[in-house]
Amino acid sequence: MIQRGQEEYLRFTFLSAIQSITGHYTITPPNLTELEMGLHDLWYACIQAAKNISSGEEKQDTLIRPLLAAKSLGPLRQPSPTSDSGNGDGSDVDGDPTSSLESYSIWSGLPLLDLDFIEEFTNRYYRKSHYNEDQRANMAGFLGRLVSVGIYDGPDLCTLSLFRETLETSRPLLADENADQVPLEDLTGALEELAQNSIFGLAVLASRSYRDHSSGIDPEDYLHLSSIGELATQAGGIPSIGYSIERWDFWIQRLEELSNCGNEKIQSNVEGCLAPMRQAREDTRLL
Repeated sequence: MIQRGQEEYLRFTFLSAIQSITGHYTITPPNLTELEMGLHDLWYACIQAAKNISSGEEKQDTLIRPLLAAKSLGPLRQPSPTSDSGNGDGSDVDGDPTSSLESYSIWSGLPLLDLDFIEEFTNRYYRKSHYNEDQRANMAGFLGRLVSVGIYDGPDLCTLSLFRETLETSRPLLADENADQVPLEDLTGALEELAQNSIFGLAVLASRSYRDHSSGIDPEDYLHLSSIGELATQAGGIPSIGYSIERWDFWIQRLEELSNCGNEKIQSNVEGCLAPMRQAREDTRLL
């Protein structure tokens, strides 16, 4: 876990990394390989910090502010190889068809953050060898903070995955050291942190208006994150992919069922989910 007093160091580190990438991008003709490596390193550090800073403390906000500061810069321009400075004619990095950054711009799209977070949830988040219960809750709280400030691309599929695995998938209530599957008492705690920190973000994602949101990520390419789980399929009447009001209603129903499961920890967790979700629905009238 991150030790007390290190949050300011983390914030400074992120700002410094963002400033370094920005300066390299706008002043020096691009080396896309180095740029991609720098971005992956930045998001790796972000993920490691997010999973180890307690979600229950405002220290996680020290990771959000640098991201918003970068995103507010919007798309920057690069010098051409023959330009003497960053103020001449240039082209965006997404003009290079050979780059994996093709569909992104620095910084408006927070390039590669979406793919790196999706990769984290695909390969590590639900594995006991990579995350313990506290780390899983910390990361969920961080995702809630991201969507609360409108950083949706990538986090939208990750948050959807957490709902899917917690409320739409059959799994044991309690921990079993001999089982590979993460239990409900663990995941409902993570879901509570997500709901508590998302403010209106989850309601926005589930609303009809979000369907017009432009994203470089196609949910159909990540069905293991975006498609409905077996329990939602059995319920019927729920769109098979992505957020929807019908899916939201199913989650509320499942949480209400779990609030009577007889396990005090799970019941407390799901009540902590229901309260902010109901409040967001009432306040926004989006659902």
